[in-house]
Parts: sequence; structure tokens; C-alpha cells
Amino acid sequence: MKKTITCAIILLLAVKVSGQTPIVQYNLPLDLAGNQAVDPVPDLAEIKSTASYIDLTSLITKLQGDLGAQTDNLNTNKNLQQIYTPLGVSIDNASNYPDDQKRATLKTAYETAMKIVKSNIDNSKKNISRINSNIDKITRMINDRMNIEQSQQTFRQWVSAIFAILIAIIILSFFFILFKSNSKDLASMLMGESGLQFITLFSLIISIILFGVLNILEGKELAAIISAIAGFILGKYNPSKNNIPVNGSGAGGGQAGGGQEAGGPGADQGAANAVGGV
Repeated sequence: MKKTITCAIILLLAVKVSGQTPIVQYNLPLDLAGNQAVDPVPDLAEIKSTASYIDLTSLITKLQGDLGAQTDNLNTNKNLQQIYTPLGVSIDNASNYPDDQKRATLKTAYETAMKIVKSNIDNSKKNISRINSNIDKITRMINDRMNIEQSQQTFRQWVSAIFAILIAIIILSFFFILFKSNSKDLASMLMGESGLQFITLFSLIISIILFGVLNILEGKELAAIISAIAGFILGKYNPSKNNIPVNGSGAGGGQAGGGQEAGGPGADQGAANAVGGV
């Protein structure tokens, strides 16, 4: 009798349990539904050349913090994509979600959430690449400021280019004037000693300046060369060449006067004879 009652109770419990309808959740998981969109990082504004070293280091610290946040976002969304991709297959199964209308709404919400996940992954990758590029840019600026030799090399390159252009302009102008001028005197002067000396001295002076800028020549050597050039130029000036000699003209005048004086008594004697004859 007891066995019969026990079997009946077990049978009733089994029928009751089997008759219950399972509860189906038509909601997305909390971490997938609450996933926030990752915005693109804006481009770094042009850094002013007057920015201090402290400002540059502070900017790098901020960018490194942003880099860490973007890396966390990337890892989080990659995990969501890996974990909840199979959920899409489960939603398509009508036996798991009997209510067609609710299942369609759930599927739409799932697809929207997964689009956000994929967009976050793409934006995070782009943001990380952009932040790393900005950090490299600022790091190069700091290194360039600390590298004094690089600044000197840049200055020397510019000075050398400018002086080379000056020499080219002078030489081209010299030959242009020489071949285009209709004056033979000007052409002979330019092709003569003065013109060639001008071109040579001008080229030498620019070369000496370049040697000084490039540290090929030191201060004492430059002073000696410049002094030699200055002495040469000043030595070419001879003021005695501009004076007209007057000794020749004075002697000739004396001789002419002497002749007149010698002829004076003869003229007087002739005049006396003419008077006596009368």
C-alpha cells in the first residue's frame, strides 16, 4: 500500500513539472546591451614652435592615458564579439524563442549591438594608430630640440645654399653684362684686371665665410686671411698715378723764354741800323 501511494505521488509531481512552460528571456545580456560607442579621436592640432618642453611632456602623458583607454575599449569589444557571436545562431532558432514577434525584436537589438561592437573595434584600432603617430611626432620634436648638432647642420645647409645662390647670381650677372653691353670700354674693363679681380675677391670672401660657418677654419685663420685680402685691396690703390707731372711743361717754358731773351738784342741792333741808313 505504501509503495502504491509513493508511486502515485511521484507520478503527479512528474506530470506537474512536465506541464510547466519554461520561462524564455527576450533580453540581451547586460554587458552587450550597455556597451558604449567609442568615438574617433580628433587629429592633434598643430603644435606651436614656441611650445615649452613641459607642455610637450604633459601632452605626451595625456596621449599615453588616452592610449590605455583605447586599448581597454578594443580588448573589451573583441571579447564581446567572441563571446556573443554564437548568440545570433541561438536567436534564429524558433524553438529557443517561441514568440516570433519578440524573437524578431531581440534579433534586431542583437544585430544593432553587434554593429556597435564592430564599429568600436574599428574606431579603437584607428584611435590607437593615430595616438601612436601623435606620440611619435611629439617625441621627434623633443629629440630635435635636444639635438643641437641637428640644428647646426640645418643652419649650415641653409647658409651654404644662400651663398651658392649669391655666387651664381654674381657670375651670371657678370657674363650677362659682358655679352649684352654695347660699350667696348665697359667690356674691356670687365674683361680686364679690375673685373677679374672683383669676381675673384667676391668668390674668395664668400668661400671664406662658408669655411667659417662650416667650422673648417678657426677664428685666427679667418682673421689672417681677411687681413691679407684687405691689405691686397688697399695696396692696389696708388694715389700718385692720378697726379699730372708738371716738370716737362716748366722746362719747356723756360727754354721758350730764354729764346725770346736771346733774340731781343739782335732785334734792337737791327732797328738801330735801319735808323742810321735813313
